[in-house]
Amino acid sequence: FAGPHSAEKRANELYINEGNNRFTEQAAKYGLADTGHTVQAVFFDVDRDGDLDAYLLTNSTDELGPNIIRPKRIQGEMANTDRLYRNNGDGSFTNISREAGILKEGYGLGVAVVDINMDGWPDIFVSNDYLSNDLLYINNKNGTFTEQASAAFKHTSYSAMGNDAGDINNDGWPDLVEVDMLPPDNYRQKLMLGGTNHDRYRSEIQVGYDPQFMRNSLHLHRGLTGQQLPYFSEIGQYVGIAATDWSWSPLLADFDNDGFRDLFISNGYPRDITNRDFITYQSQGLARAHPSQPLTAQQFATLQKLEGAYLNNFMYRNNGQLQFTDASASWGFGEDAYSTGAAYADLDNDGDLDLVVVNTGKPAFIYKNNRNEQSGNHFIRFRLNGKPGNRDGLGTKIWVYFNGQVLYQEHQVVRGYQSSVDNRITMGLGTASAIDSVLVQWPDGNWQRVLQPLPGKELVLDYQAAGTEKFPANQVLANKPLFQLYNEGTGIDFRHKETPYTDFNIQPLLPHKFSMGGPGLAIADLNGDGRTDFFIGGAYSQSGELFFQQANGRFLKRPLETGKKNQEDMGALFFDADGDGDHDLYVVSGGNEFQEGSVYYRDRLYLNNGKGGFQWAADALPATTASGSCVVATDFDKDGDLDLFVGGRLRPQHYPEAGQSQLLENTGGKFVDITEKNAAGLAMVGLVNDAVWVDLNQDGWMDLVVVGEWMPVSVWLNEAGKLVNKTSAFGLDKTVGWWNSVKTGDFNGDGRIDLVLGNHGLNSRYAAAGASAGTGQDSATTGLGIYWYDFANVGNRNAVLTYTNGGERYPIHPRDDLMLQLPGLRKKFPLYTDYAKARINDLFSPELLKKAAYRQINEWQSGVLLNGEWKLHALPVQAQFSPVFGILVKDIDKDGIADLLLTGNDNSYEVINGAVDAGYGLVLKGKGDGRFNVLEGTGFFVPGNGKQIGTLKEGLVLVAENDGPLGVWKEK
Repeated sequence: FAGPHSAEKRANELYINEGNNRFTEQAAKYGLADTGHTVQAVFFDVDRDGDLDAYLLTNSTDELGPNIIRPKRIQGEMANTDRLYRNNGDGSFTNISREAGILKEGYGLGVAVVDINMDGWPDIFVSNDYLSNDLLYINNKNGTFTEQASAAFKHTSYSAMGNDAGDINNDGWPDLVEVDMLPPDNYRQKLMLGGTNHDRYRSEIQVGYDPQFMRNSLHLHRGLTGQQLPYFSEIGQYVGIAATDWSWSPLLADFDNDGFRDLFISNGYPRDITNRDFITYQSQGLARAHPSQPLTAQQFATLQKLEGAYLNNFMYRNNGQLQFTDASASWGFGEDAYSTGAAYADLDNDGDLDLVVVNTGKPAFIYKNNRNEQSGNHFIRFRLNGKPGNRDGLGTKIWVYFNGQVLYQEHQVVRGYQSSVDNRITMGLGTASAIDSVLVQWPDGNWQRVLQPLPGKELVLDYQAAGTEKFPANQVLANKPLFQLYNEGTGIDFRHKETPYTDFNIQPLLPHKFSMGGPGLAIADLNGDGRTDFFIGGAYSQSGELFFQQANGRFLKRPLETGKKNQEDMGALFFDADGDGDHDLYVVSGGNEFQEGSVYYRDRLYLNNGKGGFQWAADALPATTASGSCVVATDFDKDGDLDLFVGGRLRPQHYPEAGQSQLLENTGGKFVDITEKNAAGLAMVGLVNDAVWVDLNQDGWMDLVVVGEWMPVSVWLNEAGKLVNKTSAFGLDKTVGWWNSVKTGDFNGDGRIDLVLGNHGLNSRYAAAGASAGTGQDSATTGLGIYWYDFANVGNRNAVLTYTNGGERYPIHPRDDLMLQLPGLRKKFPLYTDYAKARINDLFSPELLKKAAYRQINEWQSGVLLNGEWKLHALPVQAQFSPVFGILVKDIDKDGIADLLLTGNDNSYEVINGAVDAGYGLVLKGKGDGRFNVLEGTGFFVPGNGKQIGTLKEGLVLVAENDGPLGVWKEK
């Protein structure tokens, strides 16, 4: 029980079955009459002693303001700290919360017991409402737990409610889902969302809270770190389940028996207290001195006038390959209600799972599942006879093998929100008509194997048949590590340190910052000793560092500059600028911190004295003050020296206007801008992120490929020293994306050079902005778009991003953000309700929109362009979880086929979308035909913002992270 009443009225109750259709309440006798604010109890065998212990999920808002930013309370002193009770085996329980390490507060609404690290011991995942972070208690196998959520999750849901655990992709690892409150439709999103409060977000992080964002989260289990801790990629936006409105109970279960777990989510709330018009204009009268103080009659009457979130529940069909489809309507979930708890069970024993859903203010729903009759899929069901202290075998694990596939399930009945499901286990087999075997591990580690059980039947598994020999090898297998982290002992101890800066204060409608682009990385032998050295750039007020390799393999570092430094080091390149046979250094200056024209955007060229000593050549470059991104060198005019292309990132503080790109001709060590003369149109090609010189047409002249944000993959053929834009001729006009990087290699073995490209990926609200956009399709009605024009008639162009929802194009921004940028619209849209209905052509007249510049995304995926075909082949799905920045083309396994190492992530996004950070570094094995397979468990583990990657001939791989460490890996 929970609530604002006195403690004795909150005492939990335990009803004991007397065996004669009668129950008696005996909580006090058993020691479970806890008077805390319990919202859910879950029984499981914490210590594997054969009986069931109890975890009590707690939620108390008695303390004033559950969203007030304050230090975390982690010593068990708060009323909203969960409880753990040990079963003493004699009919009594003892509160062991403190000694067991259950100490962190939270506003708990969901709890899942699951062996998350697959070590045979049950762990606990708790989803917490309000500001409090989720909790992941890892079982230490000695009656204690260690809370490891910060290590396991990069971010979670903000106002998290119910949760569930289950293997969604049949890889043998348990995944997690938790639900929040983000609506799926434009109207309710705009009614709920206020402005993007970047100051609050930064304050939460500074006080010690982990990142949280308001949407459902699907945490895909990626395996174990070197410290044997689980780690997850949050891919709710990638699979399309992030927004289901005021959600309560998620259930992962195979409702169509095709062998993949589907996802049901209940939702609704009788009073929509997140309505921004209500919050702004009416909620002040509801203020109370304390949350437990009752409402007055007038306050209650005000609340009664507020409409509710009266919605249909959601059902997502799992199509396999991490693809979900909204099947709510087609599967019969069209009726609106205020739904909360939900449970599944095969109520009619026909082999598929039916649903019971609890509603507020109307009778419960009972949904009969007709999928078996319609699909003809097969199933198998298990009933467990466990030990006397755990009769239902809670915590038992089952693996089912058939047709070269394996299904995994851990038996727990408490799932979703305040609900308990069928204590039988039903597993769908798809069209398989035979089962090879079933492997069963009981909670104490004993196991048994059943050979060729019949599908379509209920199999009774009895603990007495289990063996006591050692359980077979872990059913989740990993590849042999190919890399090992190698920083220690190398002398490489660099950490890139960004100075906090909020770009959004200048342009509130930015999708992300432009002040977090570095660092650049360049690799070469700088002093002629035959050993590979390197340079890594610094952030504002941080010098870049030169690292010189010594004979013993260690590195000595030396700052490139001394004294105060104001530039942000972006791209970096070693090349022979002056023809003296050594490697000079070009450093691109970029960022967004300074106004247009600042001298701190000037690039720098440092000449090498042949011994690794560098001197700034102040007059060697044009005095251009563009915020840049990259630099690449080639002898594009065949005159015997190296010329440069320098990519312009943006016009500072004027997004999305392009920065000036330059084609620089080398004239005896001094560089001249010949862009307009030799590459008409290249100067303002776009918001450039990367470029590469490559002879695409094999005519002996180096061509240029340029990629960037709101740009197609741009091809500039070299026609005897003149660069000509041939993007259309290559059929690449419809490849507009948010491209980050491009590298070259022969990926299909035909002798021609292909391109591999890093893009934004498919795991963000921007990529989800159109139903069919982002996968190379072209449509005027789908996909993220951007208009920029002087809408306010003040002499500066403003950018407004748009997206499609329900077939209409709307501004993607919340009302408060748009009004900051364009305050003149306040009179036109005084209420959030008005703005919530406004399409882009309701904001601006058709005449203005026709005058505005416009771009639209066609492609979000990272992929490969094969020479001659020029059609994007998407990289595997794991490469679409996050932006790809660093790309290293390397034959890792020495089979003669090019492989890839990828790094990425981006923490610079506005706080509604939040960090796009589901990547951990990827190793992709080339198949020789332009396609790649993911290698898991390689030891290449890059959880941060990996911007650049490079390799040393000595077998080391370097990864430069933005606002993070320089990582070093050694090939095994």
